[in-house]
Amino acid sequence: MPRNFWMAIAQVIGGFVIVLLPDKSEALISFNSAHGPSVLDIVGLILLVSGWVWLTVYIIARWKKIARSLGKPKLYLLLSIYFIGILSIIFGLRFENEILLWTGVILSGISSLFLILKATRVGKQEPKG
Repeated sequence: MPRNFWMAIAQVIGGFVIVLLPDKSEALISFNSAHGPSVLDIVGLILLVSGWVWLTVYIIARWKKIARSLGKPKLYLLLSIYFIGILSIIFGLRFENEILLWTGVILSGISSLFLILKATRVGKQEPKG
């Protein structure tokens, strides 16, 4: 795997850890009365999103191989879970619902992780023989 891949993984993990750190600073942007990122959160979000974009490009570059390996029904199921997770995050923030927010994080995170792992496996050179 390329070094960029591991840097992207480190950015996502580092950004996630920074966002989870306790922070009593004032929010710079307000998503709702309960959520809004502070300066520290924005740094974490920038790291997380930049790593996530790189990993998404990594998955897209191997899309045909992933689709062949998983089959269309499993691939569509994973994508559905991913988009349901993203929508849950958006609605969780919009309607101040913590359960919906964290359910979305878990759903989109697990499906992303599965696709990333699959992309790393199909990206390896097949042995000739």
